Amino acid sequence: MKNPEVAYEGATAFVDARIDSDPEGVLFLADRIVDDPDIPDEQRRLDFALDIATRVLERFEKPSEQARALKTIAAVHFKKGDVAEAAKTAKKAYQWAPAEVKDDYRTQWMAYKQHDKG
Repeated sequence: MKNPEVAYEGATAFVDARIDSDPEGVLFLADRIVDDPDIPDEQRRLDFALDIATRVLERFEKPSEQARALKTIAAVHFKKGDVAEAAKTAKKAYQWAPAEVKDDYRTQWMAYKQHDKG
């Protein structure tokens, strides 16, 4: 990223403007922050991604949106090295996930659980 400050300013404006109308879009942004290979780790703002997903989780009650937010939160925890919390949160995401995507959520949960030494 050539200018991370400008990029994150734009991302913040996008989230603030769209969080209530486009939770999927803002979660997509959070996921990119977590795992986009083009973002160097030193420029990756995991706390920002966590904030986005937490805000979606707090605003929406629909199970599919809850699951999607929890999946992103689990990915943030995993990237930060908190594997136990990642596995716990991924399990919650799996439990909330709609049937048509449950397998994907289970894959994430099992991957994190496998890394959890606790």
